[in-house]
Amino acid sequence: MHIGLMPQGGSAWLGGAHYIANLCGALAALPQAEREGLRVSILNQQTGFDPVPTHARAWMRAVDWAAEAPQPSLWRRQKYRIQRLGHRARTPWFDEAMREWGVDFVYPYVPPTHGARGYACAAWQPDFQHREMPDMFSAAECIERDAAVRAGLARADRLVLSSQAARADCERHFGAQGSRVQVLPFASVLPPDSGPPDAVARYRLPERYFICCNQFWAHKNHDLILQALADLRESAPEACVVFTGHTHDYRRPGHFDEWMAQVHRLGLWSQVRVLGVVPRADQLNLMRHSLGVIQPSRFEGWSTVVEDARALGCTMALSDIAVHREQAPERASYFGVDASDALADWMAGRLAAPLSSPLPWAEAQAAQAARLLGVARRFVDIARNVVRQTGGSA
Repeated sequence: MHIGLMPQGGSAWLGGAHYIANLCGALAALPQAEREGLRVSILNQQTGFDPVPTHARAWMRAVDWAAEAPQPSLWRRQKYRIQRLGHRARTPWFDEAMREWGVDFVYPYVPPTHGARGYACAAWQPDFQHREMPDMFSAAECIERDAAVRAGLARADRLVLSSQAARADCERHFGAQGSRVQVLPFASVLPPDSGPPDAVARYRLPERYFICCNQFWAHKNHDLILQALADLRESAPEACVVFTGHTHDYRRPGHFDEWMAQVHRLGLWSQVRVLGVVPRADQLNLMRHSLGVIQPSRFEGWSTVVEDARALGCTMALSDIAVHREQAPERASYFGVDASDALADWMAGRLAAPLSSPLPWAEAQAAQAARLLGVARRFVDIARNVVRQTGGSA
């Protein structure tokens, strides 16, 4: 079976880019016997993007499908024009390239039209935040996102979701039930060691700090951490929180500036360190050496931050939302999304305790390897079943 993976996200949405990289890393964990007859191509149009782990490049490869697709002859160009005019296919060159390369399953992908294509495919919907928190979006974007979900349900062979919580949202808002909707949680792929050992010193951080690794989008609930720090001002003035992630929210462009104004208004400038986007190896190292990872988000589809922290063996404090309970990391505590006092109590407890190490690296890596293998097997099962049921060959 030949699987074609379509990269997601980019600089404005790192979670999408990490999703495909994590899936590649999971597939790379498959033992040799389970890779027999399996081929994976990254159908890429982003120059310089290659999520394939080095040790897996013998059987997985990233290609620029637009450049490497069969170059259309004059006859083909005329045929494509007729197909587009006849609404038989909006991207006939893509369909033909998939057939010539022998791709059986494309993911995540929503065909632009109904009808025969010669390959199976599944869409991926990260979450249904626009339905659960419509105030975070414009009316036009809510309509656009609804249309994308309905297109995935109608034109793709399956819709893949990352959590049972998302599946419940999909059923409630779109009536989607049964085998057309599949759940595939993802797991984080980490480098073979804990990252650059000097990251803490290079960023001039104190020995004891907490970390929050989220883009500064309004629903990520960074305000709660400021409230917790304010609650700790008298009892633990040394409390420090490091923040990484993009500082722009396209839906609320002024959000970060308002948040920084709150930092100064509360007198917390010495306890807040905003690093912005840092290299992933540095971020992972900073997480691993922190007192704990704080994830205060009001809504997630399946939290990459939680998966990273779990893989690193970190202690963490998570907002008490359904998907965080479903992820159920072993070293987590929970607090209400508006309970700054509960978060402050957890931080105070961590500060009062002796400085401790995270889960031993070898132990954390072994547990993560088992999770990645489970993700890979589940994904391959979904792909094979879809190909079989749609008449392809796997």
